[in-house]
Amino acid sequence: VVSTNVDGLHLRSGVPKSKLAEVHGNFYLEKCEECGEKYFRKYAVRNDQTEEHRLYNRHWCGRYCDVEGCGGKLLDTIVAFKEFLPEDELDLATEFSKQGDLAIVLGTTMMVQPACLLPKYVYKKKHGKMVICNLQYTPYDHKAEFKLQGYLDDIWHYVMEYLDIKIPMITPDGYSVP
Repeated sequence: VVSTNVDGLHLRSGVPKSKLAEVHGNFYLEKCEECGEKYFRKYAVRNDQTEEHRLYNRHWCGRYCDVEGCGGKLLDTIVAFKEFLPEDELDLATEFSKQGDLAIVLGTTMMVQPACLLPKYVYKKKHGKMVICNLQYTPYDHKAEFKLQGYLDDIWHYVMEYLDIKIPMITPDGYSVP
């Protein structure tokens, strides 16, 4: 799975980190600027950020690394416009894209590079295909095998219904309703 979402929902859904490239970061992930140790949190890591932290480094969340002998500052992993994507995540996304034979592109204008270029590794293959599900036009619509135009919630409701997969109702506090 290659994602440009930063909401951490792929990991929460059970997708293993080894099968996920989050090219724009994750609200729940901090990374040590010194040793690279990663910390997954149950809360958005910027919640405790103060003006002092932002003045030092706009990504510093105010916490420090627990690795013995390190103590480096923990930075959020969110990529803002005009910032470079993290090489490790982009390399992983490229690798996943090259392995795929179907790119399902969901809810994106496909205008932000380099992420919008990743599906080409799939659709340019002899038998590779791309499907786009999006509300508005994208500059890659003509490359898609087909396009579903509409709200993603509606599209996936019908897909899950067709596959006979029940979608649990989740309350705002995170509890499943039977």
